[in-house]
Amino acid sequence: MSDLSDLFWQASLPEMKQGYIYDEQKDEFICLICGKRFVNGMIYPSDGQLYEVQKYVKLHIRQNHRSSFHYLLNLDKKLTGLTDHQKALLELFYEGLSDQEIARTLNTGSTSTIRNHRFSLREKQKQAKVFLALMELLSEHIPKKETSAAALQQFSKNTPQFSSPAYVTPAFAVTEEENEKILAACFKQGLNGPLTSYPHKEKRKYVVLRHLLHFFDPQKNYTEKEINAVLKPFYKDYVLLRRNLIEYGFLDRTPDGSAYWVRDSIKTTEGNSKLKIPREELNSMNMDKHKEMKLAYKQNPRPMGIYQIKNLTNSKVFLGASMDLPSKLNGQRFQLELNSHPNKDLQNDWNTLGPDSFRFEILEEVDTEKIAEEDWQNAVSAMEEKWLDQLQPYGDKRYNKQKQTK
Repeated sequence: MSDLSDLFWQASLPEMKQGYIYDEQKDEFICLICGKRFVNGMIYPSDGQLYEVQKYVKLHIRQNHRSSFHYLLNLDKKLTGLTDHQKALLELFYEGLSDQEIARTLNTGSTSTIRNHRFSLREKQKQAKVFLALMELLSEHIPKKETSAAALQQFSKNTPQFSSPAYVTPAFAVTEEENEKILAACFKQGLNGPLTSYPHKEKRKYVVLRHLLHFFDPQKNYTEKEINAVLKPFYKDYVLLRRNLIEYGFLDRTPDGSAYWVRDSIKTTEGNSKLKIPREELNSMNMDKHKEMKLAYKQNPRPMGIYQIKNLTNSKVFLGASMDLPSKLNGQRFQLELNSHPNKDLQNDWNTLGPDSFRFEILEEVDTEKIAEEDWQNAVSAMEEKWLDQLQPYGDKRYNKQKQTK
């Protein structure tokens, strides 16, 4: 599998531990070890028994790869940082052997030696946690620049001082055809997101970031929370997008990070000349792009309708409606993963049972070809009322809160 390495390194720590990830766009589970895909909702047979997809993925890992632990343990030393002796110890610890049994197995002759190894590995674990925290903080950090008294005075009037925009090399120049191809590959569900994948190549990354700029108002100052709110529907690692928008010169911010804005100009370098796009032209570009996107939305609207999040353990459901179902479901999952979902009962069950115990489903979509655009919102609202009346997702066995009637 050509993209297995990318999938593996993009996986979260819990996903690495479980050995598989869920691809929302294709509604498939992917084994991180061999790259095999399993279609969500299908029933898989094995040794005369039938398994729902997630149980089968776990069975697949046990039968073909032994466990995620053993796969990770046997990665190259340059990835694990472990010696062969440390790997042998970890495998015996994993099997649950006592210090005395391990000493006998390894012929070390002393249980105190094994205890010392346990202590050393726990210290290594602590160091790894600290190092991981340091690297994440480093990746999120933008070096502060000294601010003049005039700039501080401007900031106090809510008019931040603009710093020099980052320069973009001619290598990032793309034709209109290239631009369309890159965006089509990265936004397979449409230009309104979400990102199917965030490219590694600088040129492609630049095209994606330039497209995301169109979702910001060039006349507005944003808080970090507002920037995140714009970027979250597009990609799980919205912090990376925010950081890259600054690094590539599309956004700027105050030294303390309390305000963000679209840069006054986007500069490029070509030989010794410096070309810049003034804010007025950026505004015009944004307006034109907005018109194009609005027209594209009318011609090819996003799926809209009713969705549910179902607890597979106790059959409780959370019912919702949206004018953009893919983005909404992506946002719902992201809120749950961040422990920030507004429905506390759903969030508590998610935290207790884990993501494998929940299924995200689209129950019904609006047929936009048969309904006028001005009636789409009303159609979604009517559809929501119908499903709420049908499922009655309230009370002890449901997550929805019944609306209070006056």
